Amino acid sequence: MSTYSGFGKTFSAAAIFNSQENVLAIEAFAASIKLKRPEAGKQVNGNLPASNPSKAASTGFAFTTSNFDDGWNALDTADWVQVTKGGTAVFLHYGIQNTDETRNFDDNKRIEHYWNLLISPRYRVSNINVAKTDYAKYDRVYFGEADGVEISTGKKAHIALMITSENGFANCIEVVTPDQASLTQQFPNYDKIKEMNNYNKFAVSAKDLPGTWENSSATYSQYYNTNTGNYAGMGGVSTYDKFIFRSNNTFNYEYIGVSGMMGTPGVHTEKRAGKFTVSNWDMTITDKKGTPVAHFAQFEAIRGGRVLHIQNKQYSGLKYRLYKQK
Repeated sequence: MSTYSGFGKTFSAAAIFNSQENVLAIEAFAASIKLKRPEAGKQVNGNLPASNPSKAASTGFAFTTSNFDDGWNALDTADWVQVTKGGTAVFLHYGIQNTDETRNFDDNKRIEHYWNLLISPRYRVSNINVAKTDYAKYDRVYFGEADGVEISTGKKAHIALMITSENGFANCIEVVTPDQASLTQQFPNYDKIKEMNNYNKFAVSAKDLPGTWENSSATYSQYYNTNTGNYAGMGGVSTYDKFIFRSNNTFNYEYIGVSGMMGTPGVHTEKRAGKFTVSNWDMTITDKKGTPVAHFAQFEAIRGGRVLHIQNKQYSGLKYRLYKQK
């Protein structure tokens, strides 16, 4: 089984076959799978992202704003990433962990709960219209909207809240427009609102990196004989990546991968040291031979920190999603 992730999407692909003759064909197909890079967050001519010294001082990161070529501007704050363009503001609220109670909320109760938590402290509304969405979809959307008044300014606005769930967390996107017509014009469907997550990205400075960055992941599958229906065992894949970046632009890297059937797993390890450079959205990391390899680099803002994304420019499937060890 292989897991692919990037640009806000994750999926797994498993191959089950009864002859080793199929291995080459399966491997060729798996290697051909690539995730399409979204266009929404494309930077203009490699321009430097705008910096916000006061925010950077409080967050500890060099860049807390990003300006995009399509007119959207992103700001990293303590509770959300705020993305603005003209009279529209989109709030990418940081994930909220689901509980047994919230997981079982119906449409109205779910919208009411998160609306009171995220929007009511800032807006007064009289009536929330809760949409009826497809309950059978695995990535179901919950959506509510209302006309309201901003408490701090008295300004009228139309507020929408979209909720999805992923990996045990509620992901809430709030959209504030002058009126409902503006919302419909800019976001004619739920996918357009989801695409706003692509603006949660910030440039990387060399001063941001010193420390230990790591990530681990695992995927498991249960197998059954197609002829008898009998249980045939469990297989899995787990990986661990760790980078130690230093202020003198050197690094150490460690990888551990375990795959196969339970009881007879195969283990692969790798360790290497080298040098790196980073400049906003670009990064070079030396390979085993000491040759610099070009990568894309960006930060994703999360509550209390950042996720470091590194992706090989030539081989897009080689990428890392790293969390800083505290």
